Order: sequence, then structure tokens, then C-alpha cells
Amino acid sequence: MMRTAGRASRGSLPACIPQGRTFHVTSRSLARLNPNLKPNPKLDPKPKAGKGEARPLSELVETYKKQLVVFGLGTAVMVAYITMLISGMARDPCAGHSHDGDVPSGRPLDLRSGKISATSFDREQDWPEWLMGVTNLRKLMGGLCRGHVLEVAVGTGRNVEYVDWDEVRSTAPHPAPEGAGFEPNPKSLQELELERVKRRMEKGKKGLILPGDDAPEVISFTGVDVSADVLEVTWNKLKKAMPDLIPRRRRKTKEESEPQQPQKQSGGEDVAAAAAETKQLTIRNPLKALAATKKPAPAAHPAAAATSSGRGEEPTAGGEGVLAANIGSGRVRLFKSDAQSHLPPPPSILAPDARNTMAAPRHYDTVLQNFGLCSMEDPQALLGEMARVVRPGSGRIYLLEHGRGWYDWINGLLDKFAPSHFERYGCWWNRDIEGIVRRAQGDIPGLEVVRIERPLWTQGGTMYWIELKVNPEREQAKEEEKKKAGSSS
Repeated sequence: MMRTAGRASRGSLPACIPQGRTFHVTSRSLARLNPNLKPNPKLDPKPKAGKGEARPLSELVETYKKQLVVFGLGTAVMVAYITMLISGMARDPCAGHSHDGDVPSGRPLDLRSGKISATSFDREQDWPEWLMGVTNLRKLMGGLCRGHVLEVAVGTGRNVEYVDWDEVRSTAPHPAPEGAGFEPNPKSLQELELERVKRRMEKGKKGLILPGDDAPEVISFTGVDVSADVLEVTWNKLKKAMPDLIPRRRRKTKEESEPQQPQKQSGGEDVAAAAAETKQLTIRNPLKALAATKKPAPAAHPAAAATSSGRGEEPTAGGEGVLAANIGSGRVRLFKSDAQSHLPPPPSILAPDARNTMAAPRHYDTVLQNFGLCSMEDPQALLGEMARVVRPGSGRIYLLEHGRGWYDWINGLLDKFAPSHFERYGCWWNRDIEGIVRRAQGDIPGLEVVRIERPLWTQGGTMYWIELKVNPEREQAKEEEKKKAGSSS
């Protein structure tokens, strides 16, 4: 009792409080017990305003601080996006510029006129695409790549950084230090398979079943575009993604670096001129060589040439396309080609032992395209080409497009500014993308729509995510109908 009484004399609570009970203590209750005790504002809860009572502004700001910050940022982003969209619509088309006849599909005016470089144009798309949410859709599309991949209208390679390159990096033979040929992969096939299984488990792909699950990772990548300048940007991004697979320039010896005196051949031709022409073909960046000589860049190994002669469908320099770059002994290729007329077949790649060449498959497992149907002269023909090269049944075609939206007032604005927008950006943004795809489904044998969605509600339904496949049963039935119709006629 002495200890309890001592506590009561010093402070705040009487000694008669029973143990085991809970009391809510405030400075007012303590003041009634001890008149000399000063009130403590920390123990005095602020009276809460009732439902009908007005709350002070400072209290509201303190309560909803996070919500106000999020709302303010969202409003700022929306205002910036709407301002950018309206300013882009209001720009007048540049007089004196028309669609370049040498370019079968639309290209931005700034690139056609040489006002900016392809690198600058690619950099300018970062902020608008992030603002509109396109960047997240590109990440999703890159994550869906598997097996042998074809990207149509690859442009500046804005999907490259989101593709899983682990399989290509781990299995491809590395270039020899001398710069000629390839060194065999030091790991055996069993070790490569164990690494592949380990990667799948680490990435959460264990038990994941997808169409064509026999090829869960990217085996090869083929990019096609009509412009060499944008392909050069893609090439630089691929070099950063797979630096070990890029052949390094061999240092010249003293004898090679010394200039030689020009000599005359028996036919009177200048050997120095021939050497200068050869030098142009050995520029380190194959896209620069292509732009300088208008000839295809030399293939890195015989597998690329075998792909050309194996099926008789590979485009050539004088025909439908040019092999502009080759990385990883055939695993990564870039073609300068018009995708509407011809798409290259999958590659035959060099095996990890650097001695044997793996046979080229007939079809791609994944076909991608971003914002291409809006700029192609004949989008249905392009869909037919993509259906021709994708694997029937398990293969998938993924499209990210923009076109007509949900609301008439949006479509009216798109129609009004469509000519000027095409003149500047090379894109007809008022096309009925869903209608084009539905018509192609009825006309192209086997083509089937898996899904058509319109993500990004802020775009008013103008953004399309489309997944297609080729149904082999429908393809066969349609071919039989054509044969019957031909025989009856």
C-alpha cells in the first residue's frame, strides 16, 4: 500500500482504481481529480464534426491529402494530353509536300523531308506514348513473344527492350575474336536445357501453358520495315540488348593501315576505285552500308544464304526486299522490305556447336504489328500476308492499332483532320480498324478473330488490341469451297 499511495501522491490517478479495468483519461478528468494539474492538449481529442456540421478546410486537406495529390496529378496529365492532341489536330498540313511515291506506306513528314533524324523522331515518342498508356501495352506485347517472332513495320524498334532475349543470348554461338566465323557455345545441349528450365521457374513460368508451349521463349526475331533510316535505330537498340553477339572490328596491322599506291589492271580499271567500293560495303553498321550503296548488306554466315535458297521465297536485293542486318548467326534479322507485297520466311539458324545449321521452320509462332494498318495502302492485303506466315493453330498475330472511336464527335474530329494528320504523321487515324479486321476474317482462308478489345478508356475507344490466329480446319474448308467453285465454273 505504501507504493500505491506514493504513486497517487505524485501524479494523476487515485490509488482506489481497481486493477484490471481500462479507463479513458483526458486532461479534464485529471483536472477534476487534481485542480493544480495543467491541461494537456495531446490528451484532449478534438471534437468531431457531425454529419450536418461544416468541417474546416485545413482538416479536409489533412484528411484527403493523398487523394488530392493523385487527383491533381491526373488532372495535369489529362490537360497536357488534351492540349497535345488539340495542337496536333490544329496544325496545318505543310504545303508542297505530297506522299512519296517511292514509299508504299505512310511515313511522317519530318522524316520524309529530312527535318529530323529517325533517332530524334523515336525519342519524341517517349513522352506521348507514356502519357497515353501505349508503353504498358508495348510491354505486354513484348512479353507475349515466343518461338520464331516476326514484327511487321518494326519502325524504330520500340518493342525491342520488352522482348525476352535470354534464349537468343544463351544459345547463339559468339563471333570469333578475329571477326570471321563463330566460336562454338561452350555449354552442352543438356546444360542449355537445364538453364532454360531454371529461367522459366525464376520468371514464374512454371506450369504456364500457352499455345505452342514447345517454344516458350524467343528463338529468332525478324523485323521488317520499308525505311532504312528507322531500321538503323532498331539495329542500335538490338546491339545494346545483345552486345556479345555483335562482331567486333578487327584491328588492322601496320601493313594493312599503310596506304597503297594505286595500280592499274590489264583492263585499264583503277584498283583503288574497286577497293573504295569494297570499303563502302564493309562499314560496321550494315544499315549505313545499305543506305550508301543501295545493295544488301553481306550475310554474317551461310545460314542466311541458305534461307534464301531453301524455300525460294526470300526477297532479294533487286526484288521484294533486302537483308539489312543479321545478329546471332541468323537469330535476329532486319529486312528492308514492303510488308504488303512479301514477308520473309523464318530463318535457318546456326546451331550452338557452330558447325550445323538448323532447318528453317515454315511459319512464325508470333507475328506483331503496332500502328501499321492505319498507314498501309492495302491493310487487308497485309493481314493476308501475316496469316500466310503465322503457324496455323498455335501461332498468334497481335495488333496494336488506332482508328475510329466510340463517340461521333471524336470520329468527326478524326475525319476533319485526317488529311493533315496523314500528311504530317503518315497515318490515317480515322480508319475503321475493327471493320477491316472483320472483313479480312471473312475473305482470308482460316483467319479467325480471337479477341478485339479497346483498352485505355482515356482514348475514347480509338485504341485497339487485336489477337488473331489461323484455324487450320476453317482454312481447309475455305480452300475446298474455292476448288468446288472453280470446278463448277
